[in-house]
Amino acid sequence: MEQGRGMLKDASSEIKPEEDQKIKAIAANQEKEVLQKLLDEALMLYRDGNYKGAIGKWEEVLVLEPENLEAKFNIEIANEKIKSIAEK
Repeated sequence: MEQGRGMLKDASSEIKPEEDQKIKAIAANQEKEVLQKLLDEALMLYRDGNYKGAIGKWEEVLVLEPENLEAKFNIEIANEKIKSIAEK
């Protein structure tokens, strides 16, 4: 077990700065893709009239990116839509 940890430590210390940059860029790109997928899913749910489901997706976006203004704004709009339906 200790030998495996040592090998892992040695391998991780061998990562070159340019490789580290590439890894970070790939991770950032994947995060953007996940965020966009959640935003797209939320919009589809909203358009289908599933306002609570859409809010859930936008809240997932905010977990990953707390300052996402699109998600915050759309949550407010969906809440207003739910409120107006409840008043009828």
